[in-house]
Amino acid sequence: MSTIIQFFAVNGATIVFAVAVALLIAAIWTWSRHRLVTACLSLVGAVLLSGVWYLGFSEARVTDLAAQLRAERALTSELKDDVEVAKARTDDAVDDLNAALKVHANQLARLHVQAERLSSSLGSEARLEPVSDIDWSATAKVSRDSNAKRYTATRRRIESLDAQIDALNQRLATAMSSVRNVAKIEPVSKSLKPEIRALRKSLAYGLKTDDYEVEVLPDNEVVRGQTGKYYVIDLKDAQSGLKFRFPGGKYTLSRSDASFRKALNRFVGDVAGKLEKNVRYGFFVRGSADSVPFRGRQLEDYRYDEVDYLQAVGDGRYKLGTRTRAVRASIKNTDLPFLRARFLKDVVATTYPVTKPVILEGTITDRKNNEDRNVELILYVDW
Repeated sequence: MSTIIQFFAVNGATIVFAVAVALLIAAIWTWSRHRLVTACLSLVGAVLLSGVWYLGFSEARVTDLAAQLRAERALTSELKDDVEVAKARTDDAVDDLNAALKVHANQLARLHVQAERLSSSLGSEARLEPVSDIDWSATAKVSRDSNAKRYTATRRRIESLDAQIDALNQRLATAMSSVRNVAKIEPVSKSLKPEIRALRKSLAYGLKTDDYEVEVLPDNEVVRGQTGKYYVIDLKDAQSGLKFRFPGGKYTLSRSDASFRKALNRFVGDVAGKLEKNVRYGFFVRGSADSVPFRGRQLEDYRYDEVDYLQAVGDGRYKLGTRTRAVRASIKNTDLPFLRARFLKDVVATTYPVTKPVILEGTITDRKNNEDRNVELILYVDW
């Protein structure tokens, strides 16, 4: 009896569907035999059973979906816990590596000092006392033999120190390789505070707000000698959602100055202000213009006689060493990238006077496009 009940419980929907199909066939057959009442009753029964089957099937489907959803939520929760554990282990690994680096660095420094002292000692102690070609006294022979022994001992000590230094370097390389392979992060030379780590993580894949967008540059050395992370900051109008762009032939944003400064203040509060006194960082600005010819004059309120900048060396990179561009009162299209960069530099310097941005040589594109009438704020962070 229990087997029959179990069979109907498992295959109930299929049985109901089969009976409904049979009643539909019976309704068609009796209708062809002019048995209208029987045909109508069979049709009604088929419709009712079809409804029962549909409801049962839908309920079963909903139950299955609910079970899948619960399973996925449980799996998501487990994965989230695993990620948090992995993150904690990664942070611990980095802290351990930093501590090991400091210890090994101190050991290396001490060994190098010892090596230098021994080398200095070698230079003075290995010299033989000058002797006469005629006077080979016993005292001179003893002095020469003593110096030779001390030379040999000093040489062996230096070789031992070199071997210890090589062993320490090998241990450091192994530790760094282990962290790269297991924790999937870059070795760092300093321990970052938790809030700075969180900020670095939020910027890692770009960041978007109502007032600005952050894009990570793939090049880690945009400016030669300044290795780190570079981020392009695109300021926006919070109400319209549009990015700030210059009108044709203009190098200021006087009409949208308030909203521009508001967006800049928001970025300073969210990002730049947190970096202060925690990591080494700085700002660069880079202007651009499209290909539309232009001739005009500088504004009296924003008059710049010269612009200091870093020269481009190709492939989006720049070299250290300030160059100066003289700017006349009458300006043309080639002046706009430098004037737009100088305008943003002054705005940043007055809004956030902690650091002064450095201007990068600008570009002029070969097309007519409002997007190219721009100036970029670039954040550099050494973390």
